Amino acid sequence: MSKVAPYLQVGIAPVIITNKMAWGDAQLQTDRTALLHEIDLWHRDWASLNTNAYLKHYAINFSSEGVNYDKWAKQKQSINPGKSRIKVNLSNVSLFSYPDQPGMVVVNFDQDYKSSNRSNHMKIRQYWVKSNSRWQIIYEGIR
Repeated sequence: MSKVAPYLQVGIAPVIITNKMAWGDAQLQTDRTALLHEIDLWHRDWASLNTNAYLKHYAINFSSEGVNYDKWAKQKQSINPGKSRIKVNLSNVSLFSYPDQPGMVVVNFDQDYKSSNRSNHMKIRQYWVKSNSRWQIIYEGIR
């Protein structure tokens, strides 16, 4: 680690430490495709201002910086009606399967957000879990 440390940037360069890494497994590719589709749906539901559809992408045990699902949902339900438009662009999307927890994936991306009353650029990290053949977000935060 000391040899690669000078090249690593906190919050940007992922470091994965595992005893075993699988590349190209058919099930992993299927899960990856399904998750990318779900991320696209989440992104489109958010931009559509359909708060109920957007919130369905979040698991009931979701948390973000100390905020639970109920508080997150109430916040989104109170904020979104005040917006006339939302545009969200995602770039530099990376997916990493969680080695010790099958069905969990860490998703990192750059997010450009513009709405009728706000604009920002952030680096986001989400944890998605697959439960009953459905991907949902259990954590979201700034990295």
